[in-house]
Amino acid sequence: MLMSLPATIDHAEQLIFARDFIMQLHTKGGEVGSPFKAAESCHFVRKPLQLALQTADGRMWLTDMARLGEPESQAVLRDLILEMKSRHVELPAELAHYDMQLTRGDIAPAKWGGPKQKNELTRNICISMTVAAVADRFGLRPTGRSARRRSACAIVAEALDAIHMKLGYEAVKSIWKVYGHNMPRGAPFWAWAFRE
Repeated sequence: MLMSLPATIDHAEQLIFARDFIMQLHTKGGEVGSPFKAAESCHFVRKPLQLALQTADGRMWLTDMARLGEPESQAVLRDLILEMKSRHVELPAELAHYDMQLTRGDIAPAKWGGPKQKNELTRNICISMTVAAVADRFGLRPTGRSARRRSACAIVAEALDAIHMKLGYEAVKSIWKVYGHNMPRGAPFWAWAFRE
């Protein structure tokens, strides 16, 4: 009985830390909302697309993507065209052609059939950061199961209930496998920089 008590105390402390870390990211991490939500992720994805507006090649690529129905490209172009028209600025040829097609109804509605990972990009980054922080703070392995110690992914899967998100261990582990190699490792206690 005494052997299980320290594990319970450790588990409670790990869970509190993970929930606190998630809440900080949730409440302070986004420009338009929580980075755990699709709206913030899409906003984040639009930033590099806006860089494409700086060159004719970039604008041509963006209009090609928008014609195929990619919603973020359509949104970036729509905002730019609206802004330029409101200022009575002549549209570059590639935007003028796109605008004419849009007015005529030739542009596909936003229905991009490609992967929806952009809707979860910032969510997955935040989840991976939390796994890395828990592993760093408590000396846990990111993945794996043991009767004695839980993995950081298992802790984070449970801690996501702090923001009413239900992801199981396997889902968090899959996210970690994709994004974990980009997380801070080997820099002891880097996660404390996020705590107040």
